[in-house]
Amino acid sequence: LINFVNPGIIGSYQDFKARYETPIIVSQRPGVLPQSIELGIERLNELNAITDRFMLRRTQEVINRYLPDKHEVVVLCQPSELQTTLAHTALSFYESEKGSSNAISPLQLITILKKICNHPSLVSVQGKGDPESLVQVLSDQLPPWQRMGPSDSAKLAIVEALLEAMLALQEKIVIVSYYGKTLDMIGGLCEHYNYKYLRLDGSTAGSDRCKIVATFNNTASDRFILLLSAKAGGAGLNLIGASRLVLYDNDWNPANDLQAMSRVWRDGQRKPVYIYRLLTAYSIEERIFQRQISKTSLSGSVVDQKQNLSNLKLSEEELKDLFSIVDPNEADDCLTHSLLECSCAGIGNAPDTEETVAVDCFEDLAPESRFQLRPAGAKRSKVCKKKFALKMQELMRWEHHRSPVSERVLEQLGLSRCADEVIFLFRNIVSAAK
Repeated sequence: LINFVNPGIIGSYQDFKARYETPIIVSQRPGVLPQSIELGIERLNELNAITDRFMLRRTQEVINRYLPDKHEVVVLCQPSELQTTLAHTALSFYESEKGSSNAISPLQLITILKKICNHPSLVSVQGKGDPESLVQVLSDQLPPWQRMGPSDSAKLAIVEALLEAMLALQEKIVIVSYYGKTLDMIGGLCEHYNYKYLRLDGSTAGSDRCKIVATFNNTASDRFILLLSAKAGGAGLNLIGASRLVLYDNDWNPANDLQAMSRVWRDGQRKPVYIYRLLTAYSIEERIFQRQISKTSLSGSVVDQKQNLSNLKLSEEELKDLFSIVDPNEADDCLTHSLLECSCAGIGNAPDTEETVAVDCFEDLAPESRFQLRPAGAKRSKVCKKKFALKMQELMRWEHHRSPVSERVLEQLGLSRCADEVIFLFRNIVSAAK
């Protein structure tokens, strides 16, 4: 497209690849030399300077002033004892079985840990499989189906409370997940309470998609819940019939989550919008969220770095950090709040970024790269911790609520029943007046 608009401005594809593409990609690999990182940043800045001369972007920011208020909420949920036990079992299995025939890859472990965060029942297997496989080991630790429910996952308990609140308020809600089985589970919860719901996922015929959206957006329809697959309907849909959206789980690429969460805050929306991101505290979900924050706080690639950075690979050090689990009984604060090195009391204030984060550990880098993901291979230290805090300072402009969260705030969010499930809460209100 660049060559089409301005023929020859970046040379041939071979020239572009040699001067820009290769150095930029190499600079993002784990364990790369500092010189390569510096060269990649230099070429990225150079390419941005060229494209800025003729590229004009128009994002949703243009129409935000005409939309109703948006309440963004990140809810750190208390893990259940069963979730903590299963996570420790999975990590122990991963370490002990390395090199054996039962060994699993880091990607497989990540998927299993994310399922445990959604609900322990999602790692169960039908019938008897390989007795030495991880899924079978985990399945054997599960109680009978009849004894499992929302109490085994704070995220599901919060969804249960929100559905009850939406029915009373006569509002509609969208629940988004990346996993079909998670949608099955929430659908079962809806059926248990006789809630009328719709579902749109990868199996939905193209001809039915528009009908489902039209029915859901119709104010006369009694279908007040839409279960939405992030992959099948996370982009392009206009779901202004709902005023609430729950992102039940998260993706490595923050762009995917942002697309899914923007389905209800769109042109035509008339009600204040509430968007909830549910994260199991002290888990891989919180670690992934921290990486997302570090990605989306930088906007400096050819079009947008959040797509470019999504292909970054993980170093051994980053895998260790990702798989480290903190015992909830031993933690004295939310991990994300601790990494921010924020000293606030957690009573709903939005801390001052400049006072809280005083050390610029990226002073040798270009200005737009100071909030970039920690260079792969960099050793974690006290200095690196400062870097991590800097990259997540977006949250320093949000309200910080530590448990026990104010009853008034919980009531505003429809979470009055869930005080015990919420460890920490970050809230941001985007007002048209701003």
